[in-house]
Amino acid sequence: MPTDSNPEFTEEALSGPVIDRRTTTALLGAAGLSGLAGCLGGGSGNATETDGSDGSDGDSGGSGGSGDSETDTPAESSMGGTLEAGWFTGSIDTLDPPYISVGQFFQVAANIFNGLVTLNQDLTVRGDLARDWEVTNEGATITFQLREGVTFHNGDDFTADDVLYTIRRTIENETPAAPKLSTLKPVDEDGVVVEDDYTVTLNFEQPMAPALIYLTRGPGRAATIVSQGAIEEMGREQYAVEPVGTGPFEVASHDVGSELVLERNEEYFGTDEDGNQLPYLDGVTIRPIPEPSSIVNALQSGDIHFANLIPLQNASQVQSADEVDMLQAPGVNWYGLAMNQDREPFGDKQVRMGIAKCIDNEAFIETAYFGNAISAQGPINKATNWVWRDDKPDDQSFDREEECRCSRTRAPTARASRSSPPRAASGRRRRCASSSIARG
Repeated sequence: MPTDSNPEFTEEALSGPVIDRRTTTALLGAAGLSGLAGCLGGGSGNATETDGSDGSDGDSGGSGGSGDSETDTPAESSMGGTLEAGWFTGSIDTLDPPYISVGQFFQVAANIFNGLVTLNQDLTVRGDLARDWEVTNEGATITFQLREGVTFHNGDDFTADDVLYTIRRTIENETPAAPKLSTLKPVDEDGVVVEDDYTVTLNFEQPMAPALIYLTRGPGRAATIVSQGAIEEMGREQYAVEPVGTGPFEVASHDVGSELVLERNEEYFGTDEDGNQLPYLDGVTIRPIPEPSSIVNALQSGDIHFANLIPLQNASQVQSADEVDMLQAPGVNWYGLAMNQDREPFGDKQVRMGIAKCIDNEAFIETAYFGNAISAQGPINKATNWVWRDDKPDDQSFDREEECRCSRTRAPTARASRSSPPRAASGRRRRCASSSIARG
């Protein structure tokens, strides 16, 4: 039986241990995160990602890993060692999941914590701290069967009580992630029911299929599991910079604005498809580097093996450097110039068309984005490849002669748009970088 207006959201399709790609794509759309369907683990941000290492950074993507494989197995000689990484930011101020609102911070936190479920690079939802789950009550109830034998970095056992504590804390503290749980029944009125140590049930006011996206470690953060014992012992402020989770890496030290040292969690439950325990690395040292030239120089000199983001103005410099691999793909951003059709002369279609045709997007891309953007024909850009069309008409393309003709003619509806000025780079690890410039 469908759980809401989307016929794909049946109880069977939404139940674990895996939600298939087609249903996951529909869930992302319902959750307002459809751009991730074209760029998983990534998103917007006017920068590109580079990797000067051998690619053995293990389980450290933006959406994180799980007990199920999602990485290519590196050669045995590539396992181990410490990755020296540069983060294009002044400091990593908080790593407490429900309080994070900056993508670059969660790139790090996703390596320290787990959610109930995880969004894989193959566009499926799989278990993370939940090994399975069942959706019932026409989509309003989700019962999770949790992994047994999982411990936090401080040695405390993970149980269903930690799920209850995490959700209660997220809601009661009115954290940035709390709105994603707005349709959950009150926690003490059967919103969260601990059935036993390794079974927990969530009850929503109405069918809530997108909840399975909101409960992921990456784009969701509504139930990224935190340690009650560590928070009570350390206090919230200290926990924010040196948190304790169940993820593949644990925080060894954190000098905010200077250096964050992560060490391999020897007790991590995740393995790859060949049975090798994750993560592959022994550790990761992250240095915040806010200056564009400094992060590029550090990468080229070998002081760092990996930079999560590279400023667009430096992309060509990095791309031409020896022994540096730059990962670049269309991003999910769209910038446009919208006009208020209730005000003259913008109520006239021909006026809007004339404005559109006087904007040379290609010249704008070269000047403002250093060539690292795409001129699109509407707000749906190439990163969202599941709905992208290569053959979409480009009626509003730059044309000075047509612009003059349009300005002399009048008729009615539509909108012209162009990109906004470039912004500072920010985004999730493995985030797609090039912004779309749309005119639609």
